[in-house]
Amino acid sequence: MRIAERFDRWVETGPFTSADLGIYRIVYALCALFTAPDITWLGRQPDFLFHAPPGPLRLLSGFPSPTALLALEVLRTVALILLGLGLWTKFASIFTWLMLSLTYGLIYCMGNIDHNILVVIVPLVLAFAHWGDRFSLDALRCRREPLPQRQWPLRLLAILVGWAWFVAAATKLLTGWLSWSSEAARGYFVIKYLTVGRQVGLADWVAGHDSRVAWELLDWVTVIFEFSILLAVPWWRAFRITLAIATIFHLSVLLIMNIDFNAAVVAYGAFVSWTAVARRTGAARLFAAARAGEPGRVLGSGRRAYPVLVLAGVTVGAVAWFLMVDPVGSISTGLIAGTVVIVLGAVIGTSYLAIEVKSILGIGSREFTSAR
Repeated sequence: MRIAERFDRWVETGPFTSADLGIYRIVYALCALFTAPDITWLGRQPDFLFHAPPGPLRLLSGFPSPTALLALEVLRTVALILLGLGLWTKFASIFTWLMLSLTYGLIYCMGNIDHNILVVIVPLVLAFAHWGDRFSLDALRCRREPLPQRQWPLRLLAILVGWAWFVAAATKLLTGWLSWSSEAARGYFVIKYLTVGRQVGLADWVAGHDSRVAWELLDWVTVIFEFSILLAVPWWRAFRITLAIATIFHLSVLLIMNIDFNAAVVAYGAFVSWTAVARRTGAARLFAAARAGEPGRVLGSGRRAYPVLVLAGVTVGAVAWFLMVDPVGSISTGLIAGTVVIVLGAVIGTSYLAIEVKSILGIGSREFTSAR
């Protein structure tokens, strides 16, 4: 078999179904709605703080007005509502990518570029995966059987996730992260603990049990693990195990250093067998009632389902937007939602690892692991 043929077969091989991606589309939209930040405050910043990263934002000479930023937030919310409902899904996916790119791109103009790129690229890639074929208004309108699920967009997304962490690991390696003369993670922890006041979660306990050997080991484990994500991409099972471990790692980082990697965890959700999760959590009955993307079986036949689903989507979007601009209490709603995402991601990741161990030992269900 020629190399090109083997590559084509590899690209189109995968365990994901249209139902998995249909559920994930809804999960993604909800997570993005409740974690996307308020950016209207940027319009009140002086223009000398504006330093756009390479890209189209360099066409701007300063921050947009608060009114323009408010309009962007409204459009972003509309895009995510359309995506969650699965209405004009491909258009909504690309529109969501554009709105999120502008949102985080403008924040990056303040000079701090973080890991949110992973959650931004998801709708652009999966726009070509037909993730609106199930549990969507598009499926209700078309009333046809879903097409065979494309696997290549998931392969592409896996490569992009792996590459993002490869770049992070390479940067650490090239900037002396593994130097024996200092513990990079320890230094970062001490600075944030003493100057920013990140005494949350396990931070006080870690500060009271300081071990230079443990910190040095953490430096090496971090770099090796970040490299391993890209190396695991050729094999779905290895890649999913690596991401499951990553969810536990992100929870640990949150508890120790209060660093929020919820964007990465949301991106990992694309590789979850959501139908298996639904069966194990008892949600399968709801999705089974709407099989073949026909919510009308639950809400009534035909077009009577439209207004109910649209009203539900608008209500969720309005609540998410209101909490974003006027959070209850002093803590941002996005921070709370991000913490929930990381905790739930770690729960799913731990459950997957437990099932893998049981499968290897031959004592557990292979429901999650039968499709490699």
